[in-house]
Amino acid sequence: MSKLIPTEKDKTGRFCYAYDKNNKFPSKKKPLIRGVLNRPVGLLLYRRIIRRDQELGRAALRAWNDWHLEEWVGAAPDRFIPLQLVWVNDPVIAAADIRANAERGCKAVSFPENPVDLGLPPMIDPHWDPLLAACEETGTVICLHNGSSAWSAARSPGAPLELYTSLFPVNALVTAADWLWAKVPTRFPDIRIAFSEGGISWVPMLIDRITYVLDHSAVGAHGWDDPHV
Repeated sequence: MSKLIPTEKDKTGRFCYAYDKNNKFPSKKKPLIRGVLNRPVGLLLYRRIIRRDQELGRAALRAWNDWHLEEWVGAAPDRFIPLQLVWVNDPVIAAADIRANAERGCKAVSFPENPVDLGLPPMIDPHWDPLLAACEETGTVICLHNGSSAWSAARSPGAPLELYTSLFPVNALVTAADWLWAKVPTRFPDIRIAFSEGGISWVPMLIDRITYVLDHSAVGAHGWDDPHV
């Protein structure tokens, strides 16, 4: 696993950390970790650069992906799982990038959990179909990270960070329900989606609720055409 190295203290007196990509995994006799996926902060790139300057944003995104694939993952391809950022402003361009990066060995793509919160079309909109089709075609896993669309279930201004992290499972539940009712898994049956930092405690609750809804109000309405899917 990449070693965390303390660099300097922040304003609270706590150490900030940086990853040492050259540190080796634990002994193969105890294979606790088989690989590491390093997640970039795509939200910050989108909010600070992409929305303000399309040309600069496109160049920055390509530069990040090139560096990540060639320099970071390239230093230890047996340990690191390559994860690309995606050009969310144009799903056709994004689809082309996903296919090209798949040929370079990229296995996953970071995508905002609920793009509508960033002023982009919702997942139910066919707008995203080119991107989703490219991911399905190449086997690229769509990685949805809690908070990647700048939304939180926390409602109290000034609340401590622990409130936000306590509610991470809510993000995962909301996102999964949104993507399910957008028919993403039924329209793209071979697509692969991964949730990060939400745990699994929300899964039984969502399954129970969806089962109830299908039995009582969704069949023949605006949900799935086949209630047995």
